[in-house]
Amino acid sequence: TQSTWGAFVGSSAKQAEFVQTLKRMSRQGDCAGAVRTFEAMQAAGFAPNTSAFNALMNAYLKNGKTKAALEVYDQMRAAGEPANEVTFNSVINAQAQIGDTTGVAQTMALMLAAGIEPNDFTYNSILNGHALRGDTAAASRVFEQMRLKGIADKISWGTLVKCFSLAGEHDLARAAIITAIADGFGQNPHMYGHTMGVLAKSHLRDRCARVLELYALARSQDSVSENAVFQTLRACADGGQVERGLEIWAETAGRKLRKPANIVEIVERLKAMSAAPAGSAPAVAPKAFKKRQRR
Repeated sequence: TQSTWGAFVGSSAKQAEFVQTLKRMSRQGDCAGAVRTFEAMQAAGFAPNTSAFNALMNAYLKNGKTKAALEVYDQMRAAGEPANEVTFNSVINAQAQIGDTTGVAQTMALMLAAGIEPNDFTYNSILNGHALRGDTAAASRVFEQMRLKGIADKISWGTLVKCFSLAGEHDLARAAIITAIADGFGQNPHMYGHTMGVLAKSHLRDRCARVLELYALARSQDSVSENAVFQTLRACADGGQVERGLEIWAETAGRKLRKPANIVEIVERLKAMSAAPAGSAPAVAPKAFKKRQRR
């Protein structure tokens, strides 16, 4: 009847409203809000569908709650809701973050069995999982698969470089950056800044020269970030490259970069070193700066 049809349409609209709210909460990273909406949806008598489960999973993932995200996936399977591309990618992302390589392989098999081809997000999640554990061999294998498939992107290159850096393979990180530039993926500020940060804190005798080389590469790609400036100035101060450090600071005047306290403190240190008489003791970093670096 017309009244029954009207009730059905109204019910469907209400369920869709819950799902849209869940998606919005998920995009905003509002995990608590997503949980409240999910529970309100169930209390109102609506069974969560695939989109609802996906939204809640992603809300958990955005807040680093991988275990909770995987529990939502278990609930979804128990409820008999079909997984889609978003589901599989979210699950693989969570499993990769916690190092569950067996789980990743199983989920990938389910994904393929469902007729869904893994995409760049799938492989980048797996690549990042290897990078977090410093497994350069596994990361390199995944990356080569991506290159063969033609889906390696800026995120992939940045993650590979991060993996090499975290593992202390600084020459491989440098080579990967140069290859990324040659392949057209050089405009990636995070790729340079992260690598420079690892180098600046290393015990390599030539770390200052290495950081300066990366700064030059980042500058050539218009990818100088605030972090890159910070790491370069710190390396210059620690390595005694006072004038070069001040030159780089002068270059930032034309760039739209914030000048936070940690950068200003290093600049003051460089200026003090420059003004000190030849042969005098080098300037020491302010206590506040040292404390910030230890945290």
